[in-house]
Parts: sequence; structure tokens; C-alpha cells
Amino acid sequence: MTVVVGEDVCNGIRLRAWWRVVVTGMTGVAGGFVSGSGQQENGLSELGFDSEESPFPFQAFRERTFAAFRHRSFRWVFSGMTVSTVGTWLHQAVVGFLVQEQFHNPTLTGLVSTVQFAPTLVLGLFGGLLADRYNRRDLLRFLLLFELVCSAFLAWALWKDQASLGVFYSVTFLLGAAFALRGPAQFALLPSLVAEQEVSSAISLNSIQFNTGRVIGPFLGGAMLETVGAAATIAVDACTYLCFLLALQFGLTGPKRKKHPRQKGQGGVWEGVRYVWARPWLLGVFLLLAVQGLCAAHIITLLPAYAEGDLGLGPSGFGRLLAAIGIGGVAGAMLSAGVVERVPRHLLGPSVLVANGIVLLGVSAARSLWIVQIMFVFVGVFYIGGRTLLNTAVQMGIVDEMRGRVSALWIVVFTGSFALAAPFWGLLSDRIETSTSYFIGGVACLSFGGLAFTRLSWLERPAR
Repeated sequence: MTVVVGEDVCNGIRLRAWWRVVVTGMTGVAGGFVSGSGQQENGLSELGFDSEESPFPFQAFRERTFAAFRHRSFRWVFSGMTVSTVGTWLHQAVVGFLVQEQFHNPTLTGLVSTVQFAPTLVLGLFGGLLADRYNRRDLLRFLLLFELVCSAFLAWALWKDQASLGVFYSVTFLLGAAFALRGPAQFALLPSLVAEQEVSSAISLNSIQFNTGRVIGPFLGGAMLETVGAAATIAVDACTYLCFLLALQFGLTGPKRKKHPRQKGQGGVWEGVRYVWARPWLLGVFLLLAVQGLCAAHIITLLPAYAEGDLGLGPSGFGRLLAAIGIGGVAGAMLSAGVVERVPRHLLGPSVLVANGIVLLGVSAARSLWIVQIMFVFVGVFYIGGRTLLNTAVQMGIVDEMRGRVSALWIVVFTGSFALAAPFWGLLSDRIETSTSYFIGGVACLSFGGLAFTRLSWLERPAR
């Protein structure tokens, strides 16, 4: 649904619109947000909501969220991807904590994320072109096999007690390079396995499996780290890649996807950038996504330093915080399939950024461990769930021929801003408490989000 709101209407509703969208739009499953009559009187019709029914009836919400499971290929790929994601989070939990445990240096811990995501800045757009031009299944199979070998090598190095900081960084860099090429194909594959009206379901379920892995992986990684050691934990991660490979082998039984003919204006790497640039609402989403990566992503990057330095937690406590984020992320992802169809798309980016600022301030102010854990659930809802909401809106608003390159640009913008910001926040946390850096990030998110709400009339302009 496309909603066009004039500048005079924007001026009248922007102050109350952000509050309704942030607080109620992302957490309003209980219903009643926009139901009932009198919609014209309270101004909600101007925001594009339908008053004929409650926006989140349970049955409709369930069908909308899980509609993609009707397709066999989607079920296979989803299952394999879920197991692989569990291994990925198991790997990240171990590597991040081992670097912090060995060196007690937030800067070195932050550089792990920089090394992991820096290759995306160079290879990300090229990965999107590969995803649009070649068979996505074959591309994924090759890259997953490469990642399996890298993870197995790290497990061997840990077993032989030869995992130096250079080994950690080298393997992380290679895995980051593989993801830079694999990510766009993986992003683009799932929506192509379902009907057009089920794309929002596919994207939301993809985020759900990602955050389910975030819940299970850290718990499993923390327990294994304390019982069987880091080498066995990383070896389990290497084995999980096989599940994804098998799912691609036996789940996608249809004909292989043929190459697209190379056409003028659609064959270049930079066509995805031009496609986004011509659509103000889409460009606005990408700009605010970059701000989120710069100002809010360190809530994840510096979590090992925050857990050890500010809270005095060990591996299991660190795993519980990651799991809390994952629980919130699953909840936020489940909401996104319904919310994205109910909220005007030009309001989504500013609302997500404001919500991120609120939860960052909440984490920085929390002192009790129980309150911290609860706040990290909300981090998952608004940081990860909000990102899923924006990605769902983007994927629903683009054509399949551009899906790989736009997905690649999404990955480049987020991971690039993430990688650029990580050293800054790490250096800052060497001099101040990590919770204080969370406070600074929260203020920045609120400031940029508020500024975006003053530019709603620009975000809603039609494509050029």
C-alpha cells in the first residue's frame, strides 16, 4: 500500500506519529492501536491505517507471518539456514570472548568486527551482481564449503593451541569475505522461493531463524566453552555448514535459475545504487540504516567488553545477554510482517532510529543485572526487529531483477558503517565505561531520528 501525505499534513502529525509508530506500531500486537470508528477525527486515516478491523487479529497475524512455510523449498532452505546460523553465533560468541579474555582490550575486541565486515565494502556490490546474474544455489554451495574449511582450520588451531590474535583476525577476514559474496545471494534466494504476496513472510521468517540462532548459539557456545573448550565449539560450527549444504542439495529440486541476459542499464554493479538513488523513500531507509550502524551497532560490538568490564560476567553470562537480544529479535521479526503493511513506509526509518536511541539510553542507565537482561530483550526488539522491518519494506518495494544488487547495497551500507564505527567506539570505551558509550550512541540516534521526522515530506516523494 502506497500512502502519499502532503507537507501540511506532515507538519501537523509528525510529532505524534513517531510516538505511535515507535511505541505502538512495533509492540502493538495486543491490538487496539488503530481499531474502532472515528478514525477521521483522530487523524489516523492520515497515516494510512484501515479502521475496518483490528490491525493484528491473531489468526491473520499468524497466517501472514508463516505463509512462506507452504513451500517445500523454503522449508528446506529455512531449516538448513537455521542450523548454520546457530553455528555462526556459536562461533562469534567464542571468538569475541576469547579475544577479550586473552587481551582485556575493548579496541582489539572491536577490531574483530571491523576485520569481519571490512571485506563487504570492497566485495559486497560485486556479490550482489553475482546473485542477480548466476545460479544462487551454486554460488551459496561453493561459498559455504569455503567457510566450512575456514572454520575447521580455526578449530584445528585452537586444538593445537596455536590460535594467536593473527589467526583470529585472518580467519575472521576470510569468513567476512565469503559472507560479502554469499550474503546478497542468501538475502535474494528466500523471497524468490515464495509467491509475491508472501515476500514479507519469507523475510520475517529469515530474521526469526537468524535470531533463534542468536538465542541457541550463545547458550550452546557458553556451555561448551566452559566444558569441552573452544576447539570443540568451533568444530561444531564447521559441522553446521553441512546442514545448509544438504538443504540446498535436496531442498531445491526445481530447475536451475538461468542467467539473466545482460541489458543496458541493468547489467552493471552500480545499477543498484542508481536504483536506490532514484527513489527518495528507499534512499532515506539506506541513509538511516547507515546512521544505525554508526551510532547503535556498538551495542553488539562491545557486548563482550560490557559483559566483562561493566558487569563482571563470564562466558555463560555473556551468552545470556546475547540470548536476550535474540529473544527480542525473534519477537521483533515476528511483528515486522504485520507492521510493514500497516505503517506508511516513509515513517519506518525515523521511527526505528528513535526506538534504537531509547533502548540505548535504557541500557546505559540500567544497573541491576536483571534489568540489564530485560533491556537487552528490548534491544533485540527495536534494534534487530527494527532492522528486519526496514529490510522487509525494502524487499517488498523492489523488483526481483534488482533484488541481489539492492540486497548487496543493504549489506554494504550496514556492515560498512558497522565496521567504520567499531574502532571509534572501541577506543572510546578504553577511556570511559562501555555503558557511557551506549549513552552517547543513544543521544546520537535520537538526534538523527528527530531530524529525519522533520524531512518526512522529502521521504514520501515519488520515484524520479
